[in-house]
Amino acid sequence: MSDISQQLAALHGKGGFARLDDLAVIEIRGRDAAQLLQARTTNDVVALQPGHSLINCLLDRTAHLQAVFALYRFSDYFWIVTERQQVSTIIEQIEAYHFREDVTLIDRIADGDFWTVQGPQAPVFVGRSLADENPARSLALDAFVSSVDGQAVTVLKRSLTSEDGYLIWVPSAAPPHVTESLNQHFQSLQLQALSDQALEVARLEAGLPKYGLDISLDDLVTDTGLEQVAVSYDKGCYVGQEVVARIKTYSAPRKGLVGIRFPEGSPRSFPVGTKCLIAGHVVGELKSNTFSPTLGCTIALAFLTREHREPGQKLSLEIAGQTYEVAVVLLPFYTPPSRGERARQLYEQALADFAADRESAAIEQLRAALLLDPCCADAYEALGVILSKIDELDEAIELMQKLAQLDEDSVMAHTNLSVFYMQKGDKERAEEEKAQAMSIQMRKIAQEAVREQKQQEDDQRRRAEAEERMRMFRAVLEIDADDLLANYGLGSVHVDLGEYEQAIPFLQKAIEVKPTHTVAYLALGRAFEALEKLPEAFETYKEGISIAAKRGDMMPLKEMQSRLAQL
Repeated sequence: MSDISQQLAALHGKGGFARLDDLAVIEIRGRDAAQLLQARTTNDVVALQPGHSLINCLLDRTAHLQAVFALYRFSDYFWIVTERQQVSTIIEQIEAYHFREDVTLIDRIADGDFWTVQGPQAPVFVGRSLADENPARSLALDAFVSSVDGQAVTVLKRSLTSEDGYLIWVPSAAPPHVTESLNQHFQSLQLQALSDQALEVARLEAGLPKYGLDISLDDLVTDTGLEQVAVSYDKGCYVGQEVVARIKTYSAPRKGLVGIRFPEGSPRSFPVGTKCLIAGHVVGELKSNTFSPTLGCTIALAFLTREHREPGQKLSLEIAGQTYEVAVVLLPFYTPPSRGERARQLYEQALADFAADRESAAIEQLRAALLLDPCCADAYEALGVILSKIDELDEAIELMQKLAQLDEDSVMAHTNLSVFYMQKGDKERAEEEKAQAMSIQMRKIAQEAVREQKQQEDDQRRRAEAEERMRMFRAVLEIDADDLLANYGLGSVHVDLGEYEQAIPFLQKAIEVKPTHTVAYLALGRAFEALEKLPEAFETYKEGISIAAKRGDMMPLKEMQSRLAQL
């Protein structure tokens, strides 16, 4: 476990890489490919743009899961990327609905091998080693074709952990030096080789269920949480759609996939499928579980009944003859900093390095920051200034020109360009950039005045629209004081207008009329928060979270969980 602990620390610190033996590709070509996939799968394939991806599912007519996969769209074909055990099922299920359409499915298991790079430095690796002359453009895509030593490879954005991640598909016919070059690139960034065991622990920390282990044909898609990312409620018909829509409209999932944190001293793992009991009654079943060195405790994915899946809830679960005081957790278990946050960390480290006369380190940090966040204006400016101080004026100028393209209102981009051109002795262009900076500054002042005027007009228009809606809701309440939508609507409009005291009685009435109306709890909690009635807000969110967890209402659940954590 100590070796896994070191690998996970490296993964979360810089990143890691591995060769993957379990993934496969199904290629789908033909004029009617998008329409066939649209009719058979749960997500909106027609709306998917080339270079991008989505998570998708195949269901049977009762909405039970038959397969889960990532779908990538290229210019004239699709790739399904999935575990090898699902390939035959996916092909069979799609072919069963393939009649006269111009569609060809190709099993490409034997045609290539997958490598993965995961972690904070994964985008840096891709930007430096696999992107084209415009790394920011490549990193904005989920799928593109690149090359390593002249060999075409396919790069797919795919996190197998809680961190940023990419897959690199190398054709089987590629000469050995291609994978050798890949490994050299990995090592140049000091990335850690990751074992299958380390990747499995990282998968669990990320709360990512695996088909055939955590979820299967025994489960409704609405029980798994996948409907939040893999189901479109707007696309129209697909196999299983009627059941999914009926559950969303009229009922709540009977069980839900959640995380469980075990107390210190618990066993490091349990057999998958172990039943969870309370007072002798089965309330759930453990799925994948392991000891997490990152979190310092045993963690598990588990299906729990709707009464017991509330995040933050403490449960006394009887498992394998022992009782454990566990905590129910909203997945994922571990959430790393965002790309933007990590770019900011690199920027601040670069400033510290530069102040300590470590110019090379500062430059390296700033280049990495810009790969993580191509819109980080501070990193552009700092890198340009440092380069100008070591007489790398051409690159400094190029950076400021990029910043000016990204933000045409950047005064500092043109001010720095003026300085850099003056350093090069190009007084004419320096004066042009200085004038441009002054022009932008004056335009900003004028725009701010226009913005303030427009804001006032928008506020007046919104106020008029809100008052019209309130008149409508009041008219309904005069007829029926218990109307749910009118009470909630009037209360939420008052919240939007900042009239929190007026909102409270209507939102409380909405909850009285329908205690399971979870969005009313969110609006009521916001009103209490704004009035600094924090105990009331706390209790409102807590009650709303409990109800939303039982109903599977993930949007208000996550928002209330976030607000409760801040309180």
